[in-house]
Amino acid sequence: MTGALRADHHTALSGVETSPRLAASLSGDRWTLRASVGNGFSPPSPADQFFQAGVLVRPNPDLAP
Repeated sequence: MTGALRADHHTALSGVETSPRLAASLSGDRWTLRASVGNGFSPPSPADQFFQAGVLVRPNPDLAP
């Protein structure tokens, strides 16, 4: 079993974002079972920070309910 913790600091955000991860491995004679779970952090892009984009939805009038 392996555990990890990553800390990220971004100037546009206040504080530190942490990303934990846990992994485990179980091996037999002819097989290996691996599993992992974790949480990630992605800093906002300049477009996310400075632009507001809306979603435009146009319905199809030919569709039946």
